[in-house]
Amino acid sequence: MKPDFDSWVRKLALGTVQFGLNYGISNPAGKVSREEVAAILDSAYRHGIDTLDTAVSYGDSEEAIGRAMAETRTSFEIVSKIPPDTRPEQIREIVKGSLLRLHSQRIKAFLTHQFKLFQQPKIRNALDGLKAEGLMAQTGVSVYYPDQVQWLLDSGIDFDIVQLPFNIFDRRFRTLFPALKERGVEIHIRSVFLQGLFFLDPEQLTDPFQPVRDPIRRLRSLSTETGIPLPVLLLNDVILEKSIDKVIIGVTSERELKENLNAFSYLDQSLALKDELDTFSITDEQILIPPNWKTT
Repeated sequence: MKPDFDSWVRKLALGTVQFGLNYGISNPAGKVSREEVAAILDSAYRHGIDTLDTAVSYGDSEEAIGRAMAETRTSFEIVSKIPPDTRPEQIREIVKGSLLRLHSQRIKAFLTHQFKLFQQPKIRNALDGLKAEGLMAQTGVSVYYPDQVQWLLDSGIDFDIVQLPFNIFDRRFRTLFPALKERGVEIHIRSVFLQGLFFLDPEQLTDPFQPVRDPIRRLRSLSTETGIPLPVLLLNDVILEKSIDKVIIGVTSERELKENLNAFSYLDQSLALKDELDTFSITDEQILIPPNWKTT
C-alpha cells in the first residue's frame, strides 16, 4: 500500500551538512546563507518534516540550526554525530557543546560518525550514560559497509539507530533490513543522490566513474520517457522501501526543498517502476562510497 502525503513526508529528514560546509560533487552554490537556512527550516517545518541530521564535524551547521530554529520558532528532532577519533572522556564535553550550539537540553540521538568508534565499549558506555541522564533519547552509528552492520548484529550490541547509504545504485544493505527491524533498530538512509553524482553529465565523467556512464544515461532516458524528474525517481525509489524509517535529503534552498516535496505527486508512477529501478544496482564500492573517490 502506498503512503499518504503525511506518512511520506514523515520519512524525510533534512540533511544539514550544506549549512556548515561547501559539500557535494554537483553543488556549485556552496555553503547555505543564514537567511536561506531559516527559510528552509521554516518551510520544512510547515510541510511536516520533523527531523534534522547534523554532526559536530559539519562546520558550523549546529550553530546555524540552533540560530535558525530560534529565529523561525520551529523545533525538530535532531540527530547529531560524534567526530572520529573522539576519546571516551571527551564524550560529555562534545555532547554538551552540541546541545549548547543547538539551543537544546536534549536531542533525539547522537551517533558515532565512525564505525570503529562505536566498536569501543567505553564509547558506547559513555553515550549510554548520557542517554540515561536524558541528554539524548537514542544512540547509534553511521556505517559504510554491510559487514559492519553484521558485526553489530552478531555481537548483540544494543543500538537504536543505524545510518547507512542506500540509493538506486547501492542496494548492499537490503538483505540486512529484516534483522535490523526485528531488533527494533531505526534505519536512516543517506546518499540518496550520491553527493550529486547522478546529476552530472555522463559524457563529462572522469575515468574513475566510467562504469556508471551508461547507467546514468539509462536513468536520464527513463526520466525523459516517463516524465518523472530524475531527483524524484531517486527519492521515491528509496522512500518506497518499507523498512526504511528516515531518508536524509540535503538541500541548498527553499526552492530545492519544495522541488523534493513535489516528488509525492509522482508516487504512483514511481511505484510502477520499482522493479525496473532495482536493475540499476551495482557493487563497485569505489563508486558507491564517496570517501573512496579520492583514491580512485
